[in-house]
Amino acid sequence: MVIREATENDTNIIQQITREAFWEARHLKPVTGALKEKEEEIFQFLKEEHQAAFLGTDHHEPVAALRCTLKENELYLSRLAVRPAARGLGWGNALLLHAEAKARAHRKSFMSLKVRKDEEKHVPRYQHLGYDITAERTITRFDGGKIAIFEMHKTLPVGDS
Repeated sequence: MVIREATENDTNIIQQITREAFWEARHLKPVTGALKEKEEEIFQFLKEEHQAAFLGTDHHEPVAALRCTLKENELYLSRLAVRPAARGLGWGNALLLHAEAKARAHRKSFMSLKVRKDEEKHVPRYQHLGYDITAERTITRFDGGKIAIFEMHKTLPVGDS
């Protein structure tokens, strides 16, 4: 189990992993943006100084990805994706813990993420790692679609590294 920071050369593999992982959610309305995302969007994401992605590889085969954005006091997580064949092997937890180490290294107070309410089966996984639901709201997407979400936060101890 190896986790590394992705580079701009990894946009295609990040897109592949994300699409495979989110394919089972294709029936949700509105459709998740993860299935529509273009390589160029991922490339632009990776070019931003305050944004990063991590790749999990098993015997040099990429099987998982996670994106994060450094904000003032937090590390925001998005698009946690594990290929279906690699699920249940700890890849999601490993990526989340790797991101937590990054947040601590940057002295962030907390980590945050959003979970669609129609995918609430994922909530217990995050709660197991110390995340709490801090809000429920409906957000409006760029295309006008509305999505009910849970906002989740994990507080990081001050001075802990």
